[in-house]
Amino acid sequence: MKFIVDRKTWYRGKGPDNSRLRNNEGMMCCLGHISLQCGFTQGEINYVTSPGKLTERLYHKPIPEEYRWLADDGCNSDLSSDMMRINDDKEISDSVRELELKLIVQKAGHELEFIN
Repeated sequence: MKFIVDRKTWYRGKGPDNSRLRNNEGMMCCLGHISLQCGFTQGEINYVTSPGKLTERLYHKPIPEEYRWLADDGCNSDLSSDMMRINDDKEISDSVRELELKLIVQKAGHELEFIN
């Protein structure tokens, strides 16, 4: 699957404290963008800290197959943990951040594109 991250609404490089799949201003980490593209709603991902927390919160809803590489049964995968660390890293440039995120997504057999 090909996932798209829109730089205009991408929350990154500010550390993990306030990073969310989607914050109250509508900004999303890379995993928030992916979560929407896997069928979750803005309301479901709003102010959730991670894919694992999302699946835990929505335990009654089946997890889309294309999302299982990120989280299952309330736990983050190693790949999603790596993506959160890179997304929130204050010390790297966006070009390095984008390259590293693309490589992680490729490991899962998907593609990641950044636009705008």
